[in-house]
Amino acid sequence: MIVEVRQNGTNRAVYINTGIKLYPNQFSNKNGLVIKNHDKANMLMVKAKSIFNKVEAFAYSDECTSLQDVKNYNKTETYNKNVLDFMRRELRERNPTESVLEHHKNSKFRDRSNEILFIDARNLGHLINRRTRVLSDEDIQNIAGTYHNWRNTDGAYEDIPGFCASVPVERVKELDYVLTPGRYVGLPEEEDDFNFNERFTALKAEWKEQLKEEERLNKLIAENLKKIKIDE
Repeated sequence: MIVEVRQNGTNRAVYINTGIKLYPNQFSNKNGLVIKNHDKANMLMVKAKSIFNKVEAFAYSDECTSLQDVKNYNKTETYNKNVLDFMRRELRERNPTESVLEHHKNSKFRDRSNEILFIDARNLGHLINRRTRVLSDEDIQNIAGTYHNWRNTDGAYEDIPGFCASVPVERVKELDYVLTPGRYVGLPEEEDDFNFNERFTALKAEWKEQLKEEERLNKLIAENLKKIKIDE
């Protein structure tokens, strides 16, 4: 399956190989992409949409100024994919006793050779434009601290719903090696100290103040409009 990125107003285009191999009877593109007649159709649809969304987000970002940028981005994404594929093969095939983590045996690190730490940082950081989110120094320290607490023998690590989870490799295998953090960390716990009455009262008072300000501004605008004279 190939993704075409075409430059507006020209015949120039870049073609990106998604790595998804399908027969003609296994997909339809009449009213949007549909993958069918495949035992992993849902998983492939998720993968295809993820690739489309990444390419589209980059193409509309401030970082992309030409088709060459798209080519370079595709090379980087391909490299990252190859690294992830290598990691997946290692998880499937390598005997834990032969793992490179064996080097840290009897050291200050915990034996995490049969676990994966998932961190979902989607709710961290702030948007600097429509598509780019930047992590603050505090966010980076939070993520790094979580990893070190998980890895070090003296670290006080615990799973936090909606943010991080230490998951056995067997569980990842059960989910067909899907590496999306949200599948494992779950949803954040609701705050028990939320007081609806207090919140509602505060919002109501704020709304009334905004109505007063709107009325004041409308009067000011009307008065200024009266001062404008139009020569006929």
